[in-house]
Amino acid sequence: MGGTYAGNPLAVAAAHAVLNIIDKESLCERANQLGQRLKNTLIDAKESVPAIAAVRGLGSMIAAEFNDPQNGRAVSGDCTEKSSNARWRRGCSC
Repeated sequence: MGGTYAGNPLAVAAAHAVLNIIDKESLCERANQLGQRLKNTLIDAKESVPAIAAVRGLGSMIAAEFNDPQNGRAVSGDCTEKSSNARWRRGCSC
């Protein structure tokens, strides 16, 4: 195995430090908790928001699909782009 970072002591030390922080601060568990909270919130909202077609995900990787509430079909690309841009401006997307 070769490469620029293969066996580099500084890179290994940095990776080890990051893994220690992830473990010490329970970041994986926190991400799972936040993801479940978001997923539950979207599932609850689905009952009163007809535009939410589906909610799925694992951990903090959550997806929501939206349909046009008037015709039940998938929303247009233009609508999707506007929604994505609005989330980006509000810091809700990365």
